[in-house]
Amino acid sequence: MSLALKARDSATWGHMDCIVALATRMVEALCWFPSQIQAVCWGAYLHDIGEVAIPDAALLKPGALTVDEQAVMCSHIERGMTLVAALDFWPDMTLAVVRDHHERWDGQGYSEGKVGREISLAGRIFTLCDV
Repeated sequence: MSLALKARDSATWGHMDCIVALATRMVEALCWFPSQIQAVCWGAYLHDIGEVAIPDAALLKPGALTVDEQAVMCSHIERGMTLVAALDFWPDMTLAVVRDHHERWDGQGYSEGKVGREISLAGRIFTLCDV
């Protein structure tokens, strides 16, 4: 699935590799179980998979996005969850990374506007690596 995203937007690939490495190192340092480390790694690779369903006009636009284009870009979370959840073998922690990677501690993130500990731990850790 992440190869489909690479084919769509090759600039994403280097970013993805860096985030996967950072997230893996962080959860290893926290002494997470190997299955949890793998789940976060998969989530890191898949976090932006919903972008394959975003029109090029928004995804590849070089300048600032309009309000409507921003809304379309924000929909990549829901679209990604639809794609990933269709394959029922992903661990919950993998889904949590895809679902929560744009949530913010103060509730100003998207797509659900979660606050603090409402955001999955995997999602919070991944977001630190992403920024």
